[in-house]
Amino acid sequence: MSKHIVIVGGGVGGTILANQLVSKLYPEILRDEVKITLLSESPDHFYKPAFMYVAFNLFFHEELKRPERSLLRPEITFRVDPVTRFDFAGQSLHTRSGKRLGYDFLVIATGCVPAPERIEGLKEAGDHFYQYQPARQLAQRLSRIEKGRVFITVSFPQTPNVPHQCGIAPVETTLMLDDFLRRRGVRDRVEIIYTYPST
Repeated sequence: MSKHIVIVGGGVGGTILANQLVSKLYPEILRDEVKITLLSESPDHFYKPAFMYVAFNLFFHEELKRPERSLLRPEITFRVDPVTRFDFAGQSLHTRSGKRLGYDFLVIATGCVPAPERIEGLKEAGDHFYQYQPARQLAQRLSRIEKGRVFITVSFPQTPNVPHQCGIAPVETTLMLDDFLRRRGVRDRVEIIYTYPST
């Protein structure tokens, strides 16, 4: 009886893992001893690491999108059907379409969703680039700034030193902002402050 590996999440992690599993388990897949299914909530794959570049008007929505199926090896079963419930004891999951899918091995690669509303004042006064629309909003604000102060930080008020999506992003953003403001001719009127939480 074949083993079923189910990967939930069609982002960078889920996509890379699915393809690597096919490479590593190819003989078993050919013998029908292993099958791999990837579930995603979207037929499209967005290259989210480039959202930081969106904030500096270097990339736009359609440039960052590919059909997820085109990024997966043909041996992978791909379904657009968001998971609504996990039944870990029963080794199955339930999807929005009403299907129940059993598995032998499960990988949850759903990434994370920014929650600026959880930090007092951040939603109202701060920006981030971890989703497309907030990155575009930040790009518009940076394109209009003439003077003032930009504060770049990673903030975890309750739990300092929690890993975040990209460890180098705050420093990279600081350097990109410096370059962006220089090219706009306003760098000498904008103070950049960079902080990082550590204990």
